[in-house]
Amino acid sequence: MMKTVYSVARIGLAGTLIEVEVDLSAGLPSCTIVGLPDTAVQEAKERVRAALKNVGCRFAPMRITVNLAPASIKKEGALYDLAIAVGIFAVHHPEIQIPKNYLFLGELALDGTIRSIQGAIVLANIAKRSRITHLILPEKDAHESALISGLTLYPIRHLKQVLDFLTGNYTLSSFSSPTTSTNTLKQVTPQTNFDDIRGHVFAKRALTLAAAGGHNILLTGPPGAGKTLLAQSVPAILPPMSEKEIVEVTELYSIAGLLTESQPIITTRPFRAPHHTASYASIVGGGASPKPGEISLAHRGVLFLDELPEFRRSVLESLREPLESYSIRLSRIRNSLVFPACMMLIAAQNPCPCGFRFDTQVDCTCSPQEITRYEKKLSGPFLDRIDMHIEIPRLTPTEFFHSTQKNTFTPTLREQVATARIIQQNRLSSIGCFTNSEIPSKNLRNFLSLNNQCQNILQKAMTHYSLSPRSIVRIMKVARTIADIEQKSEVHAQHLQEALQYRVREVAEKRMGLSPNALSLVKNTL
Repeated sequence: MMKTVYSVARIGLAGTLIEVEVDLSAGLPSCTIVGLPDTAVQEAKERVRAALKNVGCRFAPMRITVNLAPASIKKEGALYDLAIAVGIFAVHHPEIQIPKNYLFLGELALDGTIRSIQGAIVLANIAKRSRITHLILPEKDAHESALISGLTLYPIRHLKQVLDFLTGNYTLSSFSSPTTSTNTLKQVTPQTNFDDIRGHVFAKRALTLAAAGGHNILLTGPPGAGKTLLAQSVPAILPPMSEKEIVEVTELYSIAGLLTESQPIITTRPFRAPHHTASYASIVGGGASPKPGEISLAHRGVLFLDELPEFRRSVLESLREPLESYSIRLSRIRNSLVFPACMMLIAAQNPCPCGFRFDTQVDCTCSPQEITRYEKKLSGPFLDRIDMHIEIPRLTPTEFFHSTQKNTFTPTLREQVATARIIQQNRLSSIGCFTNSEIPSKNLRNFLSLNNQCQNILQKAMTHYSLSPRSIVRIMKVARTIADIEQKSEVHAQHLQEALQYRVREVAEKRMGLSPNALSLVKNTL
């Protein structure tokens, strides 16, 4: 006698359907699990035996064989407990017909309680792709799994509910949650915003553009100038996530085990700020069963690296691929996993070890050798992947004590960013991108056409500042974002002029034939 129950195996963000085959035969009483199970799966037979006993099931001692097919895929974790228990119960009751298109997920406690599992939303997505229509899963995992449309969810608390359902003595209730609509999802208001920061008009403009286009930005300035506070204020002007983005981010947090009962769904854009002592694996991701690191947990949000030169060189160099491809590949002996990493990088640094190089009020105490050694901590290829390089000067007493900035600054910027993002999504929907920073180089000319004046500006800039082709491409993307902020369909010379001053430390306007006083243009725009 054999019964088949369906479950799933997860490999990163992908996976496959697993057939849990349970066979009952004469022989010495035993329970054997085959099909490349890990230790947690092997231990399932003890949890299942105790759970079935404690819900009142009594079986004749026979030989039980459980096969997890396909056997070529490593089975990990305790998520197969419920499927194995259902299979063993059904094989002892031949009259029971396990419903088709039903999938069983859950870890069993010894008393039969169904415990939560990691990655439930990912498993639900795999089930949907495998044409499963009904999912029986732990009650605590129902909220996140409900983000996947097209599935009927049956949240359960105890094994007895499932067994009574199979025998026709209990009717499972399907799950329906109003929080699955993006219109009703709760948005958390950031504690810090640009209204709390005096001065720094130029930096606020740059950060607004970076937020609108998803561009990477480096803030350089003396200690206490406000770099960290500026970076922490960026989430306040970011638009709400779309339903697709919520699913993407929630999947990553689910497999990382970071969802809680109070926050089963990630509804706000992530802001990750790891300490500079963070290890390589914590930033990139890793482990025997690889989990996403900080660069993936910042997906669709912000990754803030404060004191950038203090991070390990290997950690910073590992960011090269994600900053270019917006994903990270983790290769192991058994498999190679890809996690998304489409984040906006905000980095902050001092200009030298003492922090007062270029400062107009405090003398720098660093020797030329110390400054050279400090600058070499950041490689050229890494810096070349940062779209915008901004200097954050010390505030003057007038700016700090007599600022007339109004408290309506942040809502205005948030509206500008949201409008620009909508424009970009409508334009880039054909290639599956959300922001200008994601546009592949091969597709850039399809969305950005430059007139002769603009091409002449870029040619002069490339020659005078020895800019790489990658730098030029990133300048063009920033210019496209500036045009979107102003709701212009075409990129004009003034957009490139402004984009250039965010890329190089000084813009020699007269040498390049640019219009004078571009900074005043920025201030007037604000």
